[in-house]
Amino acid sequence: MKRLYIRLVLSLVAAAAAIYLASSFRPAGPKPAIVIKTLQVINITTTSADCIFSVEDPQHLPKTLGVCVGKGVNPTTANTKFGLAKAGQGPVKYRSAITGLMAGATMHVRAYAIVSGNTIYGNDISFTTLKPKK
Repeated sequence: MKRLYIRLVLSLVAAAAAIYLASSFRPAGPKPAIVIKTLQVINITTTSADCIFSVEDPQHLPKTLGVCVGKGVNPTTANTKFGLAKAGQGPVKYRSAITGLMAGATMHVRAYAIVSGNTIYGNDISFTTLKPKK
């Protein structure tokens, strides 16, 4: 009977230790998601514009940042894209020059970042290029 009691106590101690060790190696939770905001389009001309956007990446390090432009809502990187060479951490504002646009055209733009092979998009903003002066 004494042996059975000792085995039971040892089994309980071993189970408690296994549970404790398993719980101490769990990840703290999901990493906060990267937040991309397409802020504004400025310096609009007949064929170009600048897009200002921000990136908040608490624990991610984007490899590629930029904006994508198209005639339809929510353009993707499959549309025309204008990238940036630099990437950083924290809430950072970027400016991307958009060129080669048609005069008097309504366009849509949104910022993007590529993190670990996944493309994350900001919100869509529309703007209209200037018409040529007559």
